[in-house]
Amino acid sequence: MPWNGTDGMSERMKFIAAYLEYEARFTDLCCDFGVSRKTGYKWVRRYERDGAGALEDRSRAPHAHPNAIRENVVHAILSIRRRHPRWGPRKLQVILKRQQPRMVLPAASTIGDILKRHGLVRPRRRIRRSSPYGDRLRLYDAPIRPERIRPGRPDQNGRHERMHSTLKAETAKPPRSSFSAQQRAFDRFQAEYNGERPHEALGQEVPATLYRRSLRSFPNYLPHPQYPEHFETRKAYPNGIISFGSTQWYVSVCLADQLVGLEPTQGGCWRVHFGWVPIGLLDPRRATERRDRHFGQLIPIHDSLRRRRPPYGR
Repeated sequence: MPWNGTDGMSERMKFIAAYLEYEARFTDLCCDFGVSRKTGYKWVRRYERDGAGALEDRSRAPHAHPNAIRENVVHAILSIRRRHPRWGPRKLQVILKRQQPRMVLPAASTIGDILKRHGLVRPRRRIRRSSPYGDRLRLYDAPIRPERIRPGRPDQNGRHERMHSTLKAETAKPPRSSFSAQQRAFDRFQAEYNGERPHEALGQEVPATLYRRSLRSFPNYLPHPQYPEHFETRKAYPNGIISFGSTQWYVSVCLADQLVGLEPTQGGCWRVHFGWVPIGLLDPRRATERRDRHFGQLIPIHDSLRRRRPPYGR
């Protein structure tokens, strides 16, 4: 039965005071305070055993829970997390299962709750990166075909961008004090990334267990590309410029000392190639004069790839 009044502690103190002074029957005392005899005796026993402090409300939570996480499991989770502060619950779960296969492990969500309770989780901040679109074409003469993404769209190359983020966070925040110390940090990260860190994209396996050496080897020397007979050829200067006619045309510094081919097209223009890859369109009418010299830039062939895309969420 509940106590009368708004403050249970005050009512209990009044009940004990009346009990110590009251000469009537205990049943009548309990009736006056609106509680059962069982409740009245409970508070009398507590007062006689532990004093007035025992009249405070006690927690009703069980002393033991059958599904509670054992302390050794919590300690193991926190220990790994402190060694690898950027590993999430799923990775920690895989590592624990690998290290202690007989341990009964909680779900990944429970591991996340444990990390939050111990202050080991920081809110993520979304970062918008600038365009990673580059003009490096050196691999084309291997021949290797790089897969290009649109300007300002790192989400199209998410796995690679994620690896860069992990590399920077693990090895360069903060940067090391010397080149040798920085290299040691890279070496440790490489060993951990390939042989210890679980990867969700690989089914929580490590890359070292799945890697197979390629049957083809990368050549030590790459010959200059060959072009058809109707092509004009030019060798790019170290600054990425070629001379064609009386005009200097900028191609790319990545093609320094490389041989490019120029294919004649209709309208007096030339399609510039590096190996089998078209680079841009050379239009002699777009040359400009500066200090008695003529300069020009190529027209991108794939203009659609250079259109600005709206920012995320728009």
